Amino acid sequence: MKQMNQRLRLVTGLCLFLTAFMTSSAGEKLLVGKKPDGGIPGSDTAAQNRSTDQPESEGNPYLLRYRFIEGEVIRYRSEKFGELCFTVAGASKSDLEHVEQVRRFEVSGIDASGKADLVMQFEQIEMSKQVNDDPPVVFRSTMKPSEIPRMFARVADRLRRNAPKFSVMPTGTPLKENEKIKLPENTDDPETGLLPPLPKAPVQTGDSWKHITPVKVRVTEEITREIQLLTTYRLESVENGIARIKFSTSPVRRVKSIAAKAQLVSARPRGYFLMDIEAGRLTKRVTRNNNSVHGIQGPQSLVTYSSEAVEELL
Repeated sequence: MKQMNQRLRLVTGLCLFLTAFMTSSAGEKLLVGKKPDGGIPGSDTAAQNRSTDQPESEGNPYLLRYRFIEGEVIRYRSEKFGELCFTVAGASKSDLEHVEQVRRFEVSGIDASGKADLVMQFEQIEMSKQVNDDPPVVFRSTMKPSEIPRMFARVADRLRRNAPKFSVMPTGTPLKENEKIKLPENTDDPETGLLPPLPKAPVQTGDSWKHITPVKVRVTEEITREIQLLTTYRLESVENGIARIKFSTSPVRRVKSIAAKAQLVSARPRGYFLMDIEAGRLTKRVTRNNNSVHGIQGPQSLVTYSSEAVEELL
């Protein structure tokens, strides 16, 4: 059981990081400007493939762009439920998590290219973790230092730091080019990415575009490996000026290592987001996970992860 708990701590830490990491649909934690050619780093903007199973939309294609006004304040409320289960030879351990937060973004400046500088603050945040049938451990941003549970001390410390600053392009918020995501073995970072990437060219209903995010996973205690995750976005419909965009994520190439598969169990989300085209504003995003990996510690072992996150504009 001790060995099982050690393995679970590794998988749990990585899965929780990947959950927050992938909720963004693009894996952004650092947000920068565009490449010299104006494209999105990691995006295949030429791969806006026309679906053959849906009729072409009438009228002009839609140019999807985020729009900001200097001095405006944008607020989002999000809530996430997640469960990670680890089973070995009939013995099981279940970790439940719940996160509810309100984030506030102030547009501090806009340059000629449309790039907006944002300052983010957490207006409120509540997190809880529960192991099996134990009582949940709860953290609230309104707690006094003496009231903060030990497992959330790092979260509280981050919230006391200076407000994070982001640079957001009209086409989204990709990672810096050539930058790799390093996955820590334990993290309680409440931050998630801000905006999914948008296509460079106008799109019609049924068109799709892609974004590749490199991540590093630990194969052994000494060896890490880079895996590329491909997120495919597809414009499903446009009704009353609101675009519904579906997305799904999977590794670019088949992952053979069971240890790597387990760390990526929460990194294959699917869902959709809604965008007000005229306002240039993401209004809602729903992200779901429901994945499992067999054999992480023998043929009778199983790791499963399920979650749902909903984010809405206030």
